[in-house]
Amino acid sequence: MDATAGTGTHATSSDFATLEANLRHRLTRLFSPAERREIIFTLSVGDDAMHVMHFHPAQPMATPGTLSWPLGCNTKLLTSALTLEAVRAGAFRLDEPVLRCLRLPRRAQARQLEGITPRHLLEHAHGLDDSALGGRPLRNHGFLDVQAVLARLGAQRPLARPGEIVNYGNSGPWLISAVLEQHYGEPYSQLLHERVNTRFGLYSTLRNRDWLQPSAICPSMGRQLRVTTAGMVRFLRSQPLRDVTSVTPYPGWGLFEQGIAFGWKSLGSGWFGHNSIWPVSSMVRVLPEKDVAIVLMSRKHRAGALAPRLFARLL
Repeated sequence: MDATAGTGTHATSSDFATLEANLRHRLTRLFSPAERREIIFTLSVGDDAMHVMHFHPAQPMATPGTLSWPLGCNTKLLTSALTLEAVRAGAFRLDEPVLRCLRLPRRAQARQLEGITPRHLLEHAHGLDDSALGGRPLRNHGFLDVQAVLARLGAQRPLARPGEIVNYGNSGPWLISAVLEQHYGEPYSQLLHERVNTRFGLYSTLRNRDWLQPSAICPSMGRQLRVTTAGMVRFLRSQPLRDVTSVTPYPGWGLFEQGIAFGWKSLGSGWFGHNSIWPVSSMVRVLPEKDVAIVLMSRKHRAGALAPRLFARLL
């Protein structure tokens, strides 16, 4: 049987068993024991919750899918989900001026935000130079200090007009988190817990409430945010990426990153996802057409290099 057979929405148990057997054979054949000990992944195929494979040989006694790992830059996808939820609820529009969304006082020095929309912020197409942005400044009760961010951005000349180039960085997710905080009246960390974690169980296994500390979670880099592989796969499967009809191209970026849509990188052939290199190497991928979701991380090897060796021609 072709290992790819039946890996769509209507995958059968026998199809998935064949796929899992092929993956385990490939792990043994292509990866050394030392490499295998550093690989953790969860794979979900089809709309049946039973078609899930967990691999974490370094901790074989752990309950499948409950191992937590630092989400890092992949946190931007959670910020995107919160933003799109607010848009669907009518809180603001993706293409309206972000100045209107932030409701800044007239005396605010916010000229650098003119012409920028929430879509620009999500897709890193705002044109701002945030190379000297520094750490995320917070006000009382954990809200982003927008004025401090604007002061730092204002010290640098813009790189381009909004929509002209993609400049990957922290300022887009930070400012869109401020829009969310303005609308809901709650700090980002609280919004993430109430509207994402309680739904998907991303990090509900934590033994303390540190995730509610605003300084603990960054909308862009994650900071102390750790999630489970199973929780992240549930999140990936829920995202309405089948409806994506346009992708903003990445001028000059890598061959395998063709563009971006609402913060999700478009990787070609219908795949979407994101990567993180800090504090561990990780990648998340989703193929909406076939209901495939993958979370892969490694503490010593580049996840992006491991993935083709592991999944090529099997998915």
